[in-house]
Amino acid sequence: MAGQGDLLISAGTAGGKTEAAFLPAISLVDRVQPQSVGIICVSPLKSLINDQYQRLRPLAAEHGLPIIRWHGDESRDAKEAFFKTARGICLITPESIEALLLHRAHRLAAVFGQTMFTIVDELHAFLIGDRGAHLASLLERLEDASGASPRRIGLSATLGDPAIAARWLRPGRPDRVVLVTDGKKGVDLDASLHVALDPPRLPGMDDTMAEEAGIETGLMQTATRLDQRLGTGKNLVFAGSRRMTEALCDILRRRRSAAGQENVFFAHHGSLSREVRETAERRLRDPAVAHATAIATTTLELGIDIGEVGTVCQIGPPRSVSGLRQRVGRSGRRAGTRSTLDLSLIELEGLEQHQEGRLRLNLVCAAAALSLLREGFVEPPGERPASLSVVVHETLCLLRSRGDLSFDRIFGILSRSQPMSGVGRAAFEKLCQAMARPEVRLLEHRGGLMGLGSKGAQLAGSPDIYAVFSTPFEIDLIHAGMPLGRLPLMGGSAIGPGDGVLFAGSRWSIMKLDIDKRVAEVQPSDKGKQPRFEGGDQEPMHDRLAARMRAILSTQHVDEAWTPAARRMLSNARAGYRAQELDRFVSLNEREGLILLPWIGTRKLEALTMALCGEGLNATAGPYGLWVASVTSEMLKPVLERVRREARARVGTWLSRKGAIPEGKFDAALPHRFRLEWWASANAIADLASEAAAIVLSGGAQPT
Repeated sequence: MAGQGDLLISAGTAGGKTEAAFLPAISLVDRVQPQSVGIICVSPLKSLINDQYQRLRPLAAEHGLPIIRWHGDESRDAKEAFFKTARGICLITPESIEALLLHRAHRLAAVFGQTMFTIVDELHAFLIGDRGAHLASLLERLEDASGASPRRIGLSATLGDPAIAARWLRPGRPDRVVLVTDGKKGVDLDASLHVALDPPRLPGMDDTMAEEAGIETGLMQTATRLDQRLGTGKNLVFAGSRRMTEALCDILRRRRSAAGQENVFFAHHGSLSREVRETAERRLRDPAVAHATAIATTTLELGIDIGEVGTVCQIGPPRSVSGLRQRVGRSGRRAGTRSTLDLSLIELEGLEQHQEGRLRLNLVCAAAALSLLREGFVEPPGERPASLSVVVHETLCLLRSRGDLSFDRIFGILSRSQPMSGVGRAAFEKLCQAMARPEVRLLEHRGGLMGLGSKGAQLAGSPDIYAVFSTPFEIDLIHAGMPLGRLPLMGGSAIGPGDGVLFAGSRWSIMKLDIDKRVAEVQPSDKGKQPRFEGGDQEPMHDRLAARMRAILSTQHVDEAWTPAARRMLSNARAGYRAQELDRFVSLNEREGLILLPWIGTRKLEALTMALCGEGLNATAGPYGLWVASVTSEMLKPVLERVRREARARVGTWLSRKGAIPEGKFDAALPHRFRLEWWASANAIADLASEAAAIVLSGGAQPT
């Protein structure tokens, strides 16, 4: 901090990163006394900002520095008062920075013109995806608008490749970024791997319906075990999805109630209100509360202060080792204690009759992730150019905030960030031409400058322009005046008076519904169904994890963490692996087609699937492999050879046969073919498909 460069501070969860950055930063701001906000800290979650605010407020007050939480929950009066003072510390989300750039651009030089530090908390959460590309661009636009050049500090518990993080943090000058780390690599932990068998049920029957039908589901078995293990002390359960969080919390709460015991299990996810989430956080943090367990999605994975946690439980296979490491870091924080991990899998009964099912790949994935976790492996984030939707969004927002600009000026500002620089001038020029087409009307050429077209002005002026991600239609659930959270109205959620819903770990009946105001009043009930939350928390799998799965199946090593049921199931999976000669081949004949298990990560799997479909085959990707209909190994081999040799030349043909691609918030405004070509280029589809085909032809990735 005594120098002039930027910093990357990497240490385990609750390792003191925030204090390591803020203590010297506040001291330097106090000494220099800049005539503007001295420190900007960007965080991915409002709840994380609220937590930081409580931790930093006494320190800021000691130095006479104002501090504000700048997000949607803060009052307008508080924001105006802070803007008039224009000093101190601003804790802010990326979307709120966008709002400042759009609505207060004329005041940014006065408010942020002498900012000394920009701190990016939970940096690893911004190194991939649209939101990270958005923030990288926002930091450059804010500096351009304010005239400041603050030092940048990135904080992260998990950095798979510090060089990539440095290029994101300071594009063009990664050499000035200094890495500060706690020196830890592997994770010392007490771990156990459990498995429960889920009996057959009718199609469409969720866990709540199965329980009502008298079926002892795998989730119910898991709940019984967790109630015994986590009923005392302070613990965390990562359930993998909001839907699973609600179902598990409901089962545990009702069991406690039926036994006349105090409820110690509390739901925590992004759809719940701040009040409900903070109740769970306070109970974990309060030393006067002896027993509390939060059942969460990824919302408690990041650095919210919840105190000491005894056991961390993961439900389902962890497809990200870095995410698992972040979660495990919540446990074993006291000197002399080890992290404690409970890995719980729910497997379907009867899978042994299917060749792929016999391999129990979810369980194998969990065993592989545990193995890599102990070794200290963390997935590198990878470097991809910004998605089409982000580039469109940033172009529209820049022109709305700054007015008409030349093409060179637009590209000069936007290309400063690492994800946007990966787009390239030629591709950006082609995009601007597409945006200015008469049928598109996102941009217009005016006197040698570019400005917003009629459609572009409409989009840039919409209420949800601040975020690069789409938000679903949601209903606020209210009980006795207290907000419970927001229930999405897609996918079969309850929408009418008298309907039951499972939410915040309890069962409710909707009494009143005002669809125009998006508000529903609810009362406690004994009925409820699981909401079908849109989107998912499915994490992509890295090549290294896939290869380690093959290694788990190839050896006879038995991990001491595997419980007897897990050992038996993994032993049967290994027997199936050998019997089907998957040590030499990667294909299984099943369902009038082939199942390919090349032991590669998600990106390569999806690229190969697209290539095979583009070559006229019917291919479908799964979590660990892909299925190709109506072919034999002999028929598939020449197709794979063609993909391996001619991928770049043939990707245009593949695109002409590609029906749908993952689309961002603003993609639909552009022609379909243009979107396809941009997506294929940005995701390196041709190169990844070629690599994947070569791996399949060579017998699959080597077990490592």
